[in-house]
Amino acid sequence: AMKTSYCKPNNPNQGGSKKQYGTGRRKLFTDPPVRIEYQAEDANSSFRPREKIKVKEYVDPADTNNNTKFDIDIEREDPKMAEEFCRFAMRVTKHLKDARLDQSSSASQARRVAMFLNGTALRKWENEVAKVMTNANATFQDIMNAFALRYMPPDAAKEQTDYIKPDLVKPYKMKPSEFISRMEDINLYIDFMPDTKSPRRTKLSDDEIKGIYVNAMPVFMKEQCRATHFITDDKSVVELGVHFDYLDGVSKRDAGEQGPQGRKGNKDKPVPTKTDDKSGDAKKTGDVDNKSSGSRSSKFCSYCKKQGHSKDECRKLKRKRASDQGTETQTESQHMQEFVCDLHVQDSEEEANLDDVLEALDKSTAEGDESTLYIL
Repeated sequence: AMKTSYCKPNNPNQGGSKKQYGTGRRKLFTDPPVRIEYQAEDANSSFRPREKIKVKEYVDPADTNNNTKFDIDIEREDPKMAEEFCRFAMRVTKHLKDARLDQSSSASQARRVAMFLNGTALRKWENEVAKVMTNANATFQDIMNAFALRYMPPDAAKEQTDYIKPDLVKPYKMKPSEFISRMEDINLYIDFMPDTKSPRRTKLSDDEIKGIYVNAMPVFMKEQCRATHFITDDKSVVELGVHFDYLDGVSKRDAGEQGPQGRKGNKDKPVPTKTDDKSGDAKKTGDVDNKSSGSRSSKFCSYCKKQGHSKDECRKLKRKRASDQGTETQTESQHMQEFVCDLHVQDSEEEANLDDVLEALDKSTAEGDESTLYIL
């Protein structure tokens, strides 16, 4: 058997480690070349040399009478992982078809594919071409299969189909529409993976992909579809993605409302506070009004010179106004009491004067003083 670099991969995202996934009732399989989760980029990808070249393609490759060509810019690649190789294989296959080179000799196609590579991948490609071309009956597909063994095991197509067919579970942080898009991409990769079976395994049909997609959704989404009589069999993949995205958004919104204190929608529970050592005032660490810290810091109070609230919302100003209003009310009450007291005093003095007059009148009447009566 040909010794390949796949036997001891340096990248943890690259297959070949023979790890097993699945527990419980799920059957155990070897780790597939491409997982449903997005694979991390290689740490040295930003330091790879990036070169661009121009190649020609036909405007209408299917029309042999139309020989009009146009230039396109392509970036030379240095694949490191299995998924990067699959994307590279899809690109070169499309280019060979658009350039009408898919029916040309294996050597011509190999030279054109070499234009898409650089770095370590280019050296690997040249080595595989030299080995395979020693056979006079070798085809271009034989070269691609030998090059694929640098990234994947010989039965990669089997491992990938076995990985997709079991009961997959949608990752929690991945939207349903992203999940189906990811599954469709992985399904396309199967055609570019090596396989020991003859005839080789091909990608799954659209109905199989849709069935796996629906089965991978959480249980509450399936129950919601049954409760609302949403029939998934007669719906397209796009319609299913839109509907499941809606259900996923509703569930995450409800989960946020029932989350721990201080989160959105949980206004009944108290917000934790902390005390400032300098001022001694309690500062709120949560957001009662469910506003972001940016929106709170944009407000400024011109009265107390603090951020987080406006002048109309300032509690210190409200307390001062209430105190001033109470002082004015107390002053008016004192004035009213003094006025009432003055009235009582004045009435008492008038009553005393009237009593004196009446007493004098009585005396004068008894003595028969007519002058006093005349005066009165």
